[in-house]
Amino acid sequence: MRLRLALAAALLLTGCHPVGPDYKVPDEALVNAPTAAGAFVGSVEKSVNTAEPPDKWWMLYRDERLNGLVDQALTANTELKVAGANIARAQAALAGAEDATIPSTKIEGGAEWTQLSGEQYLL
Repeated sequence: MRLRLALAAALLLTGCHPVGPDYKVPDEALVNAPTAAGAFVGSVEKSVNTAEPPDKWWMLYRDERLNGLVDQALTANTELKVAGANIARAQAALAGAEDATIPSTKIEGGAEWTQLSGEQYLL
């Protein structure tokens, strides 16, 4: 275990070697770009839109292939329909189980009047 720990520490330290006193940041590095020196954009800035996206937001790209793929995914995605049906079935089963916990009573009554016929009386 100690050998593994020492090996891991050695590997980490080899990645931290100095680059040298004559190191110079390349001119094309992104850190030198004018946009990198600007202020951070926050959510209160006007450049950030907090409105809800439109229903068919992917159509903003005006890409027919993307539109076709999204339409195909929405029409062929039966898993969402199955998931919705499973949720509805579970909610119905829960409602049935909750109804079974309510006490119930049953009262029945009836009246009957009969007269024996002469033939039945003789039998």
